[in-house]
Amino acid sequence: ERAFTEIGSVANTIFVLKKQASIHAYLGQIDKAIIHYQKAFLQAKQRSDIVEQMSISEQLYGLYDESNCMEQKYHYTQILDSLYNTTQNIEAHVIYYQFKGNLCQEQADYKLAEQWFLKAMDIAMSQSNSNFNYDLLLLYFDLGELYHQMNRYDDAIKYIHLSFGGDTQISETNYLKYIILTSIRI
Repeated sequence: ERAFTEIGSVANTIFVLKKQASIHAYLGQIDKAIIHYQKAFLQAKQRSDIVEQMSISEQLYGLYDESNCMEQKYHYTQILDSLYNTTQNIEAHVIYYQFKGNLCQEQADYKLAEQWFLKAMDIAMSQSNSNFNYDLLLLYFDLGELYHQMNRYDDAIKYIHLSFGGDTQISETNYLKYIILTSIRI
């Protein structure tokens, strides 16, 4: 982190800080993860990188949710709302819609969650930019998980298949990946 900061590579500094935060979160060191994400957020803000700010805010929301810090969760929801309202960036809109879908899913408002996910998916699918491929796979996964919760098993299987790159059958390996991913989601 310090080396990239010294040479003025803000993008790489943000990348390193986010990786450090992710590792701390994985290790259950939530306070350290939050510190690294907050540093990354400040760097992204100085760079006026709305997409990074939204992505990091979403991670911070998740960490504060895990820590039951309602005030901070609300704070990062407000930041996401504010950033969304100030940009026309399509990637930022996809991040926002996916966030809103996850939020509605947490609150068991499955129909509204589906609407948000489908809205994000429509935008991501309309883009030829390869940056959206990863977003699209995550959206497929989120929809598959949502449909599973809604007992719409045929739809759940369809979207879980798509989330693994379009496999027509769920192999034992992909099924295990699904189980692992659903059990460790932050």
